[in-house]
Amino acid sequence: MDLSIRVLQAGFRLCFDPRAVMRHMRRDTFSSVLRTSWRWDFYKHLFHGGYNNLPLKILFNFRWARVLALEHARSSRYSLLPLDAALPFVHSYHDMRYRFSAERLPAISPDPGSEIYKLYFPWPWRYFLHR
Repeated sequence: MDLSIRVLQAGFRLCFDPRAVMRHMRRDTFSSVLRTSWRWDFYKHLFHGGYNNLPLKILFNFRWARVLALEHARSSRYSLLPLDAALPFVHSYHDMRYRFSAERLPAISPDPGSEIYKLYFPWPWRYFLHR
């Protein structure tokens, strides 16, 4: 993205070639993929109030892993199932480590129209929260 912006700012034009192949120099490991996925989602959960209630956040980790596992099994991507099985445990570990760390950010109360109920409360409990 950065290179494209600099090329355009220099006055050149870009063209798209669908046959082009890009290779990353980074070699991911099983644990680096799981750690990176936790970091990608960190701020989404922080701003939706996910770290205000750690047990609900851990419940969300297991529910999300189940959704991913079903999706990957349905689309025959069986090589991703070990990652899906490890995901809730690794993410819960990182969540607890963050929750009890000295660098923890102040708790954020989500906006009233936030998606927090959809994210953290399973549908049977969500029904009773709105009453």
